[in-house]
Amino acid sequence: MVREETGNVAGTFMTNVMPIPRTTSLITSYWTKAEISVRESIRQKHHDADEEFITKLFHGEFREVLEAGAKDKTVERAFLEDLRRHIPESHLASQLVQLARGISATVALHPRQIEKMTGGDIGLVLVRPNVGRQRIQVGTLNVDKCYRRGLLCQVKMNRRSGRGWGSFTTNQQNVLVERTDYLTLLLYEYKDKSRRDLMPFQWQVCAGRTLSDVERWLKSGSFPNLSNSTDIIQQLGSGKVGTENSDLIDQFIAPPNRESLVIKIGWPPGEGPPPNVFLGLQVRQRQLEALQE
Repeated sequence: MVREETGNVAGTFMTNVMPIPRTTSLITSYWTKAEISVRESIRQKHHDADEEFITKLFHGEFREVLEAGAKDKTVERAFLEDLRRHIPESHLASQLVQLARGISATVALHPRQIEKMTGGDIGLVLVRPNVGRQRIQVGTLNVDKCYRRGLLCQVKMNRRSGRGWGSFTTNQQNVLVERTDYLTLLLYEYKDKSRRDLMPFQWQVCAGRTLSDVERWLKSGSFPNLSNSTDIIQQLGSGKVGTENSDLIDQFIAPPNRESLVIKIGWPPGEGPPPNVFLGLQVRQRQLEALQE
């Protein structure tokens, strides 16, 4: 996804959002591993677990997997590879190594206080660095440590009675009618009547559809384009689903009073590069010459 002239630091602009396919693929593999652990735990110990329990259990499993990845610097290596693809000049190789040093991934499940404001069950937010060249200060990289993209998720579970997936409350209908562009359904479903065998998580993106469409899917149990977790996390990482609008994320997806699952790729608190990384006089001169041609 290309984002034209997005300001991240006062007086500077980046021309695009840095693709991070290797890092995103790694995060999706961690997510899948955690999801498998959740399903196995429910099969063995937590039969008939409800939506809230499954979400909290997943957070714990996912956090454990990410912490293991941080210890062996797997995330750092993946991000460095993405940096090298994004900024391929060989004479910048050592600077890119320094830039990626210390990168890891964490996940936090922020508790819910009220549900009235957003109408959703949980916000899913991916926070990660965005590195790009400045158009105003040539010869400098702009580093946005907290570029965000978010999804508002309605978590639904198949009913024990087998009669669909439930419906929205009146408040949810009023709130969600204008938010389908960044809304997705996260569907938990058991394969068996004893509700021990949880299926892989399923997702239905609601962008481009009306809330009436979504309500019809829930009532019928027929969803037009189900995705798995790998697809959703990859699409969130590449900007194909959700929103990058900070106001929407702060107000409706992950406000302080909303339960949210926040995946953060970045440096430890207080560490990492400054907002502006100078490339050096030699690089600056080459870029100036290229602009003058």
